Parts: sequence; C-alpha cells; structure tokens
Amino acid sequence: MSTLDHEDIRLKRAHALVVDFDGRRFEVVNFLQRRSFRCNGVALEILGDAASWRPAAYFFSCFPDCSIRSIARAVSQIVECGALVVRGAEEAAADAAYAKAWAWGPMAGLLHFGVRDPQYHNAGQADRLVRAKARRQPAPEMYSPNIGGASSGVVELRRPRFSDPVLAAMRARRTVRGFINKPVTLDKIGACLFAGLGIVGFYEHDDLGRMLLKMTPSGGARNPFEAYVYARRIDGLARGIYHYSALDHSLAPLPRSRLPRPSRLLSGQRWADDAAAIVFLVANLGRTMWKYDHPRSYRVVIAEAGHIAQNVSIAAARLGLATDPTMSIQDSLTEAALGIELPLQSPLYALSVGCPDPRSDPMRLTKKRSVSDF
Repeated sequence: MSTLDHEDIRLKRAHALVVDFDGRRFEVVNFLQRRSFRCNGVALEILGDAASWRPAAYFFSCFPDCSIRSIARAVSQIVECGALVVRGAEEAAADAAYAKAWAWGPMAGLLHFGVRDPQYHNAGQADRLVRAKARRQPAPEMYSPNIGGASSGVVELRRPRFSDPVLAAMRARRTVRGFINKPVTLDKIGACLFAGLGIVGFYEHDDLGRMLLKMTPSGGARNPFEAYVYARRIDGLARGIYHYSALDHSLAPLPRSRLPRPSRLLSGQRWADDAAAIVFLVANLGRTMWKYDHPRSYRVVIAEAGHIAQNVSIAAARLGLATDPTMSIQDSLTEAALGIELPLQSPLYALSVGCPDPRSDPMRLTKKRSVSDF
C-alpha cells in the first residue's frame, strides 16, 4: 500500500537536509538518516511546500498539471529516501529531536552525522590500497625542514634531555597494536583515567558558578567529555562496561547485557580483544553548544579528545602499559553498548589499554633509529 493511501497521514520536510547539484540533477541528502536521492526540480518544489505538516492530498493540489498518480509516486519516493518524514514515525521523532537540540547548523551536522557507521577496510585491503596509491602518486613529505642555516636567520635550539621525567614519559608513549593476555591492576587504570579526565580543583565564576579544573585544556572550560571503560582484564573489577565519574573518581557499572567483542566496536581491530580495557571518550556536545553557537566549535570538541587521549597514553606509558588510540568506532553498536542518548552524545575516541606485546613495538618493527640517536 502506498504511503499516501492513508487519509490521516501528515508529511513534513526533514530538518537534516542538504542539497547538492552536479550540473545535471540535484542530490538531496538526509545526513541524520544517511540516505540520499537524485531528483529534478519538481521534487525540490514538493520539499519547499512541506515546511509544516501537510496532509498527503495537499501535494496533489500544488501540481494541477501533473497526474495524481505521478505526484503520489514522487512523494512516496521522497518519503522512502528520508527527505519527507511521516508524523508519528521513528524517523520523524529523531528529526524533531535533532531540530530541537542541534545548534550548530547543517554544515557541522552533515559532518557529524553524515560520517557515522562507515564501512572500514580490513588490514589487507588497507595495505593494498596504500601500495596502489603510492604507485600512482608519491606520499607528501612528512616534515618541513628549515633551510639555509644561521646565515639565513635559522636559530638552532638546544635539544632537551630525556632525563626530565615529563619528557621521559612522553618518549615512552607508543601506539602498540598488540597486547598480551595479562590483567592490569585497578589502580593503574584509575591513574590513566585521572590523568585524562580527573578533576584537580574548582573555582567560582561570577556568571557560571562552580567551574572545573582539569589537567587538559577545554574550550570555554566546558569539559564536554565523559569516559566509559569496557573492562576486560582488570584485577578486582568484573568484566563489563563502567561509567567513570571524574567528580568522585569512581566507576559505576552499566546494566549488564551481552557485550560485543571490542574488535566489533572498533571496526575489526583484532588486537583490541586482548587489551585489558577499552576507554571510550564520549562527547556531550550540548555542554559546548550551550556557550558557543558557531559551528566551528565542533572542531574544539574534537581537538579536546586528543588532549585527553594523550594524557591517558602518557600516564599508561609511565606505568608500563601501552595504548592504541583510534577513532575507527562503529557508532551505532557503541552507542547501544554505552546507552548513549542521541543526538547530542557521541563516542568520538577510544583507547585500548593493556600490557604491550614486545613483538608489536613499532620501533622494533621498523628497525629505525629514534630521534635521540641522531
């Protein structure tokens, strides 16, 4: 039965739409549903007339020169492609929630929602693609040297010494894609979490009240990130997913359910299954959105994930552990496992944490000298 066969149906244009034009036809994209379709100007006219809830019969009167059957077919196809939503349907509820909560407009929305749940290549496919790309075009240089020496104004800097404990911990940090099946103590995991998200103090703001002090910078001091720990091999902690509270430095278990293997959540990264824990950094975008209206603020949130992850990684290295940071997250699976509330919560970053397998040390694999050897 056609979508339009019900007399009481009401239709409206979805909010999460962008339109592109390739020179011949238009492409309408619903980035919230990640669905799109190519169309002509008539479909755009239909969408233009659907800014508020309309009965299905309304569209027949808008195009008196077209047959009812052709308009009905066009409207049904637009509904199927997600550009029109049906009142009472799940897609309409999600669209309304987006319209109410999302303050950064369609450009940031297109980036954030449009890149969810991609199909990642496995290791073999990725290697073949990189080799083929290297044959077609050389990779860009990985650094930009200063040329000319002192005569051209280049100033030589004294190289720091790794006897400094902070630099020594930074130097020890490595991305390791291999862990040994060995438990990690709860205190070590706690120290890593505290390094990234722990609260070290408070101050009073005249307008905003009590504000947090952490060991990582945060745009506008909004601190949008929460951490969730998928505990796999942690002494004294049952296997499961926990929310980390930076306020009281504690872990609270989420309701138990059948949990996917970490490699499923992390897009097939098999080494994550041997890690002691996976730390997910979940952005609460509304915290930053409340203060900053401009969509550029989305960049601020993403950058902050990197600040936090680096602190977690350095603390892990100092404790003899290793991390593998990644943004290759299967969004829908991870959101279901963590109980994420859309549209303003999003798992943006994950770190596998555990005891490193020496065979996976990148310095050992490449057999290259470190900077300190030069």
